[in-house]
Amino acid sequence: MREDKTIASNERVLARSLAAAAFALISLLSMPTSYGGSATWFAKPLSNDWNTATNWLPTTVPNSPAESAVFDASDRTAISLSDSVEVNGLTFSAGASAYTITPGIPKTLTLGGTGIINHSGIRQTFVSTGSGTSFLPAFRFINGAAAGSSTMFVVNGGPGLPEFAGSPGIDFLDSSTADHASFAVHGGEVNQAHGGLISFSGRSTAGSGTFTNNGGAASEAGGGGITFSGASTAGSGTFTNGGGAGYSAGGGFTEFSDTSTAGSGTFINNGGAFRGAFEGFTVLFGTSTAGNGIFINNGASVDETAPGHTGFGGFATAGSGTFINNTGAVS
Repeated sequence: MREDKTIASNERVLARSLAAAAFALISLLSMPTSYGGSATWFAKPLSNDWNTATNWLPTTVPNSPAESAVFDASDRTAISLSDSVEVNGLTFSAGASAYTITPGIPKTLTLGGTGIINHSGIRQTFVSTGSGTSFLPAFRFINGAAAGSSTMFVVNGGPGLPEFAGSPGIDFLDSSTADHASFAVHGGEVNQAHGGLISFSGRSTAGSGTFTNNGGAASEAGGGGITFSGASTAGSGTFTNGGGAGYSAGGGFTEFSDTSTAGSGTFINNGGAFRGAFEGFTVLFGTSTAGNGIFINNGASVDETAPGHTGFGGFATAGSGTFINNTGAVS
């Protein structure tokens, strides 16, 4: 009889142990996805500040070239930085909320290595405020980092005069890539304000990104633009350079210098969008080349505005490019 009781007691202990193990496994599987050297943004963080450790699990601020930041569903999705941060990458998990990350002036979010991985199935947004008002970019991609897919970058102009513009809102360096991301680069929105700017240098590439460079929206405001220097390339990107939308406002632009190349990119240069405004344009300087790019220059759709154009200077060459010049739509 005692033996039967002992067996029953042991069976109860074993059952409790198995139940505890199952509970621990379920708890582990239900925790936010975690990656090596990473931290996950809480579902209910205390604030919107990246640099607050209690907003992350584990309680640490991801800020190291070896660390990554992971984002799942959360009730705080507008994230700002109170100090500059560098991480290996950002991962948006399946089912993650739609986030907007805005470093703010003069903070920089640097991504080196992996870059952005988006499994959420929805668009994630990144905003650069006041491009050119600081000599630090809002976003910097280094060491082959990618801007991901289903990602949208908004680069705003600043309040300063165009000739006093500082650094770009986004820097691509060290073989980094725009991947399949979308970019909206805005022109200045008040009189004489400069437009936003994106810079590609080193051996970085625009990948298969989509870029819209808007013209200035106010009198004499500068247009938004993209510059390629060093041995960088436009890859297979698509670039639309809009005309100015205010009197004497500059158009959106794409510029190549040094040994950079337009690669197999498509460039659409539109005429001014306001009487007396300047056009959208693409220019090549130094020993840059149009490569196998396609360049479409559209005439103006408003009276007394300039048509879109492609220009060459220095020792730049048209390479094997294709050029299409369309007529204006008004007198």
